[in-house]
Amino acid sequence: MTRAQYWILNLASLGLALLIGAEIVSVHQLDRVATLVGKAQAPLVQAQQNAPQIRALVQRTAVGATRDPALRDLLLKYGIAFKIKPTAGSPASADASGAPSALGPQVSAATLAPTTSATP
Repeated sequence: MTRAQYWILNLASLGLALLIGAEIVSVHQLDRVATLVGKAQAPLVQAQQNAPQIRALVQRTAVGATRDPALRDLLLKYGIAFKIKPTAGSPASADASGAPSALGPQVSAATLAPTTSATP
């Protein structure tokens, strides 16, 4: 092996070692970023999983407020108002068989905004 071949081999080895070092650093940073993304994404995933249960709870509360004056007064006391639109299956518009839905009217929009006249 000549002196020129020796130095070319050494320089090539140094270049490959630098590439391996850069790969190790980038993998470490990628793992750290993936962990941060996972931590930030976890509450969003949990909210998406809980959305159907929360929607059902809001619907049942709104239906209960239309049927129970005490619940309606309690909700109004804390400034919670519901806008309910009768949908298919509600007593106002029964389905083709004429039977109303077990849940009653569905909540099309619910606003949880405090009113100005409410006093806690």
